[in-house]
Amino acid sequence: MFESFKKEIIRIAKGSRKIDDGLKYSFLIALLAVIHLFFSVFYYYFNVLTLVLYNLASGIFYFTLYKVFVKKKKYFQLMNVMLVEILFFASSSTLLLGWDFGYMVYFLALVPVMFYLLFTNPRFYGNLKLPVAYSILICVIFILVKEISYYTTPPYGQYIPESVVPVMYIFNSILVFLFEAFFSLLFVFEILHMQNALRAQNTRLDTLANLDPLTQLFNRRSMEQHLNHTMDIAKTNGTVFSVIIADIDDFKKVNDTYGHDFGDKVLSNVSHILKSQMRDEDYVCRWGGEEFLLLIHANKEIAKAVSERIRSEVEKSIVTDSSTSLSVTMTFGVMDYIPGCSIEKLIALADKNLYKGKRNGKNQVVA
Repeated sequence: MFESFKKEIIRIAKGSRKIDDGLKYSFLIALLAVIHLFFSVFYYYFNVLTLVLYNLASGIFYFTLYKVFVKKKKYFQLMNVMLVEILFFASSSTLLLGWDFGYMVYFLALVPVMFYLLFTNPRFYGNLKLPVAYSILICVIFILVKEISYYTTPPYGQYIPESVVPVMYIFNSILVFLFEAFFSLLFVFEILHMQNALRAQNTRLDTLANLDPLTQLFNRRSMEQHLNHTMDIAKTNGTVFSVIIADIDDFKKVNDTYGHDFGDKVLSNVSHILKSQMRDEDYVCRWGGEEFLLLIHANKEIAKAVSERIRSEVEKSIVTDSSTSLSVTMTFGVMDYIPGCSIEKLIALADKNLYKGKRNGKNQVVA
């Protein structure tokens, strides 16, 4: 159990797991309940019965909030209830005991916490009005309590020894700093998760933009980028590459006879064979319809050998469905890089070799 909890914490810290709202609010409720119960014991020691009863009731009240709000996922309502209770607790404790006890420092923690809780709530993404309104309300109450405490004498201040007062101020200040540090850390984790999610989404979009949806090969736009990049390198370094145009023989007849769904199966099967025969440094794309273009970082002889290997594998492969079994063939036109020749010209020359193979009986490699 501990190991599982540890793994979840590590995932949250790395931003690979979203912080669950139920877990976040459950922890906050438990923490506030424990703080109130601590204060009830503290004031019981000094015989301040009113504050004992209030803090004891508040501690029990926070435990009941779990069933009322967290289990029903009413997080916005829960946040408002907690905001009201903390404002009342800090204000009433200050007026009853005095400003020097440091209860008003809780107001300083409320502003960033409200912004965090609202900005991580899907209902209020990017909405500044509500957290700003809450911040103004907190500021107004802070000033009112300050003014009231200036003109009044706290009725329970004499119950607490003077030596304890600075200790309470330090204790409350430490709690506030811990709260702010904790929620700042949560905010960092939330940002990390959002950044990771955005990167993953961009990767998915980039994949969708670069791949043909049916064959999962590169699409024409993506291949043109690879071709132009390869051409630039060849012009600079004098490297050699080849382009291959491959076409499924009589594919229109396949669609007309067996239907487009079966034709899609043929395309997927051929694409799988093409992809399986590619080296890591080579590229293959669906150029259009049943036509494919291969970019081979090698001379014509190697490109011919690659084409022949693919041609043989396609010829041996059988595409089947519930009522049909079919083998198709492919014809290949190969052309290697000619210094000073454009990509468009090289593809046109490869295409010319392809149609030479089509005229000469199909199912062959022409270079």
